[in-house]
Amino acid sequence: MSHSRLPEPFISRMHAILQQEWYESVIRTFSHEKVAAFRLNRMNGGSSESLSHLEHEGIDPEPVEGFDDVWTVETAQRDSLLRSKEFEEAKIYVQNVSSMIPPLVLDPQKEDYVLDLAAAPGSKTIQLADIVGQTGQILAVEKIRKRFYKLQDNLARNGAGFVKTHMGDGERVWKRNMEAFDCVLLDAPCSTEGRFLESDPETYHYWSMRKVKEMVRKQSRLLFSAVQCLKPGGTLVYSTCTFAPEENEGVVDRILQQFGANLSIEEIEMPESAQWMNGLTSWKHKEFDRHVERARRILPDHIYEGFFICKFKKTGSTIG
Repeated sequence: MSHSRLPEPFISRMHAILQQEWYESVIRTFSHEKVAAFRLNRMNGGSSESLSHLEHEGIDPEPVEGFDDVWTVETAQRDSLLRSKEFEEAKIYVQNVSSMIPPLVLDPQKEDYVLDLAAAPGSKTIQLADIVGQTGQILAVEKIRKRFYKLQDNLARNGAGFVKTHMGDGERVWKRNMEAFDCVLLDAPCSTEGRFLESDPETYHYWSMRKVKEMVRKQSRLLFSAVQCLKPGGTLVYSTCTFAPEENEGVVDRILQQFGANLSIEEIEMPESAQWMNGLTSWKHKEFDRHVERARRILPDHIYEGFFICKFKKTGSTIG
């Protein structure tokens, strides 16, 4: 099988990351667009009626096993979905299924104070707002001005205007919010390998090991900030949409080296419809903390993008 369009070093690395049983099926997914997935947005009145309205417009949603209120339509119906009245009225939110999992793993409660540390464009923030409602509080942080305004617009359009927003550097947020939050979500900027599509060079032309290393530096600083923002006893979810172990297990291992006595990695229950691997315990002659195995690498198929998720519990204070 030829994979000439994707960078050869990337393909070689995938061979090393994936168990042999998964390699060919995962590589094939880079040749095909995913189905369009959406969830009902109850803040804007999304309900079972929304599904009936979509069907009336000739759109055929299929439920995703293991989720409430999550549906897919075939790729050919994506444009119709985006032109539908339900989409225009923001009663549905179009988002890849993998991207919906980190907020569910975080599992904030109704009274919690929640931090979304790298929030734009706001997909997971809106999902968190739908879960927590207005009985809790959410702070969404974004550094880049253009993306910050897009985040604010997205929140307002989707009924989540009550979310507090802050334009600033997530790496420094902890200095004014030491151990302030019950839950922290860090869906970190990454090399986005999980979104590569062979037919669209825009999705991978920027990729290089230099890019991976640049992301690692940023992710490590953001994760440090996330830990410092979290109350003892609180929950932190770290996620990326990339395969690179340096950006995933490597970053997780590094934060355990810094705060290990006060952090534990929790088991994650994955949806029945997802294919996944445990976190790697070694990479390129480097051994990781054995608990990194509890992280999850979602393997892409026609529904799911490639994703990495790790759930931490903060067992003691890291300040001082």
